[in-house]
Amino acid sequence: PLQVSFALELTPPVVVPPTEFDLGSASWGLSKYLGSANMGRPNPLANAYVAPASFDTTTRIATWGAGSGTVQSNGSATVAFEGTSVNFAPTGGAWLRLADLQAQLDASGNGTVTAVVTYGLAPGVYPNITYDPAQTPVRGPQRVPVLTLSGNTSAQVALTETTAAWSALAGVWAPEFLTFLAGDATAVPAVPGFIYGGQINNTAADRPPLQISFELGITPPIVPTARSQPRSKPAPV
Repeated sequence: PLQVSFALELTPPVVVPPTEFDLGSASWGLSKYLGSANMGRPNPLANAYVAPASFDTTTRIATWGAGSGTVQSNGSATVAFEGTSVNFAPTGGAWLRLADLQAQLDASGNGTVTAVVTYGLAPGVYPNITYDPAQTPVRGPQRVPVLTLSGNTSAQVALTETTAAWSALAGVWAPEFLTFLAGDATAVPAVPGFIYGGQINNTAADRPPLQISFELGITPPIVPTARSQPRSKPAPV
């Protein structure tokens, strides 16, 4: 018999490209402590929020807007939202800003949320203390991990071709955030901590962070409309 030959080829793996999103929002009540309206606390200062962030004084929920993100074929995602929240204590002058949230998430919605964090202390004596967004801060702005999300499951994640949603993701304050709020005693000169920093923790009843939710979408394509054609005049008889 003559020689026989065989040739085999491997089918290239199917590469599923990531899905890009260009709109959406993040919703978060911060914590019961930071979201309260109680006197003597650094409460949300709704009229000082920087758009597209806003605060609903009825639901006590803060929202960051202009969302964008990328979801990989394995369900992991990076998301980002714009805007700035402001908390202010008019009794003592302390203020705290969280700007431009970003998150790195796995397929179950666990991961890390960061924000550009800034805090300061407005001068004056109550009741004549006002928040001034142009005031030189005590510390920041600096991007800091704010939340460590854990214990969430894929049941809280809903992905389609045009939308993505992560609902009621639970977590704790990130240690980097708590350390940042504590100031820096080793700096020259020393950086004082956020006055209410000790009240932001993962142990007391109303101090841990509340659940956070993200949703993303895709701007619909612009479909050109056909121009109406002028009616032709009837030919003269």
